[in-house]
Amino acid sequence: MQATIANVVLGPGGETHLPIGPLHIVRCFEEAAFKVDFRDYQLSLSTTPLRVRTLVDFLWSPAPVLGVSCYFNLLPLVVLALEEIKRRDPQKLVIMGGPGPSAAPRQLMEAFSTIDIIVRSEGDETTRELLSRLGGKLEVVKGITFRRDGEVICTPARERIQNLDSLPGPAYHAVNLKDYTCVAIHTARGCPFDCRFCQVAPLWGRTTRNRSVEKVVEEIEMLYRQHGIDYVRVADDTLTLSRQRVLQFAGLMKQRLPKVRWSCMGRLDLVDEPLLKRMTEGGCVGIQYGVESGSPSVLRRIARPYSTEDALKSIRLSIRHMDHVVCTLIWGFPFETMNDFFMTIALMGKIAELGADIKILCLMPTPLSSLYQEFGHRLGFDPYIATNTIYSGYDRKTDKQEEAKSLDLLLDLIRNHPRLFPDFYYYASDTFDQKRSMMARLRVV
Repeated sequence: MQATIANVVLGPGGETHLPIGPLHIVRCFEEAAFKVDFRDYQLSLSTTPLRVRTLVDFLWSPAPVLGVSCYFNLLPLVVLALEEIKRRDPQKLVIMGGPGPSAAPRQLMEAFSTIDIIVRSEGDETTRELLSRLGGKLEVVKGITFRRDGEVICTPARERIQNLDSLPGPAYHAVNLKDYTCVAIHTARGCPFDCRFCQVAPLWGRTTRNRSVEKVVEEIEMLYRQHGIDYVRVADDTLTLSRQRVLQFAGLMKQRLPKVRWSCMGRLDLVDEPLLKRMTEGGCVGIQYGVESGSPSVLRRIARPYSTEDALKSIRLSIRHMDHVVCTLIWGFPFETMNDFFMTIALMGKIAELGADIKILCLMPTPLSSLYQEFGHRLGFDPYIATNTIYSGYDRKTDKQEEAKSLDLLLDLIRNHPRLFPDFYYYASDTFDQKRSMMARLRVV
């Protein structure tokens, strides 16, 4: 049987990132004897990527099965495109996966009848079992939401895969690695922390499962020897969870792949100078931190266990050893006072003086986060913020006039379904408009 599998994302900042998750799913389809046509929307050269018709044309094929992976920011576009695809071929089986549809699968399928099955969260074992039972009793497949006789059914959550080394790995043969500006690898899945604004930990069950360091280095060595990849991004949510594991990884990279460079995500409270020095010796050239806020009060309320002084110390040490340090800050917390906001702006200035790159973002109400559970009733909508979220860092030159009609459709869909698409909203407060005006003057909204 044939299947079309599509990764529907837009690369941030003009970059194209190797889609590791979808390539794992391609492998599952191939193991089930499907002939897979894999398509990556990042690589589309269209000047109108946000036009519904553009995505419909990209996804369309005669294959009886269509699998789509997406993040939240393009989920409304995918929904509209699937409506047209189902009109053309009502018998096509549409399976969705990825962080976008996994956040509210039942509500999504109740609102849009064009989706037949959603594979929730970690998809490897779920996809394998699902494909073996197509046409049979899907209710025995853990980790899916599906439609039967007009009723939406959610099966129990699937247990997390404990032995990641048992997985066969991504279907690298399905892509041309040279098409990507950034090749990513995972050394682990999940996050154990409970940052209140984030939904990564709830999505993964607040657990972290590691691949063996030896297996990770073997994969990087294959990419280097066979494909000439001499830079990789470690895409773990936080690489520095285990000091011993990072030291082992850096040591093996120094020993076996001294010409390969890499970068990662870290936590400010889990690095020090000896560790950073060893990472650099092992080829690490960049690290990104979530600083989040300059306010001690906000940091406490979002469960960030460090002071701004400690944050600046870790950033300073990182800049001493790394070529590239990125720090993200967030404004727009529902309990953030103007004084808290000014503290964040002041911290942004201090970090910039140190020489780190800064990304400052308006807080998104992510539906699985504990912050959303408490403040989700305070959603505010602004077309400008929603539009920025849709583009989400995508800066390729596009034909905005041609996209305008589709953009209006997307915004109408988002307005009509705030509980399905809360990520395009903001947490309303008495001070939000004042903060937004200031951020606009700083040209960072």
